[in-house]
Amino acid sequence: MYLLKLLNKKVRNMSKIKIYELADKLGVERNELLSKAQEFGISAKSTSKSLSDAEVLKLENIYKKIRYFRSY
Repeated sequence: MYLLKLLNKKVRNMSKIKIYELADKLGVERNELLSKAQEFGISAKSTSKSLSDAEVLKLENIYKKIRYFRSY
């Protein structure tokens, strides 16, 4: 039960993250993240757009892959 409450709390907190906050978290330029979001089908016109949980996960996975391939 405690684990479910913890997971729900974490998910609710993620849903209010904005593009500029995610960019700071990932360590990338805000406009670069905005461009990537648009490139991968996320409709956003500014870095102050709130992202859904799915959009956050999508962008985080994209940057994990980019970092992985840059390391080689």
